[in-house]
Amino acid sequence: MSFQKLRILFLLCVYLQCDFVECAMKSSLVFVIDDTYSMSDEIRQVKQKTYEVFDAVLSSNGSAIDDFVLVTFNDPDTKLRITTTDKDAYKRAVEAIRVHGGDDCEEYAMSGIELALENSKPNSVLYVFTDASAKDYEKFERVKSLSLKKSTQVTFLLTGKCGGTTTPDYVVFEKLAEATSGQVFNIERQDVNKIIDYIIASIKHKKTILTQKTLQSSDVSNVE
Repeated sequence: MSFQKLRILFLLCVYLQCDFVECAMKSSLVFVIDDTYSMSDEIRQVKQKTYEVFDAVLSSNGSAIDDFVLVTFNDPDTKLRITTTDKDAYKRAVEAIRVHGGDDCEEYAMSGIELALENSKPNSVLYVFTDASAKDYEKFERVKSLSLKKSTQVTFLLTGKCGGTTTPDYVVFEKLAEATSGQVFNIERQDVNKIIDYIIASIKHKKTILTQKTLQSSDVSNVE
């Protein structure tokens, strides 16, 4: 069995509390959110779904998720909003997000991911919400190394980009998702809540995203 297959099996067992494996290790559910002005609609949808995500974890028997981590990023600021097991505290942290800045397009996504990785448990699942490419794409190797060291899966929910899909500041998302067995979702702004519903369903059914795939907005309604 290849190293990659072993790693995926390990993530599956540890993160999802497989029925045939008794796993004591705990992980974090991590949201990394671009809080520039253009993200207002996406953040509103995240706020609307906050309790549902938290309740899905609490109601999932055998969930490996132990705490929630929330990080925001902008240009050039990154901020650890909270690391908590308290639903109301997490809700307040999400509600406290206020959009600002974003005069140019690219944002410091890699720095936001790096901060989240440094403050979350191993074997976690990390979701990045942004409508911009990564200004700090040169941090890729550092962020990839840290992700793999902590066996954290990174998935991107992209509602925009700052140019083409072949530029280094965009390709870095695909490379990091592929390296960590994550995904890249390219979706419309109004579909963020549908993807969060997918995350909720995944938690409830003890599933996670283990194969790399890029979804266009037309595919969102078909996500199971």
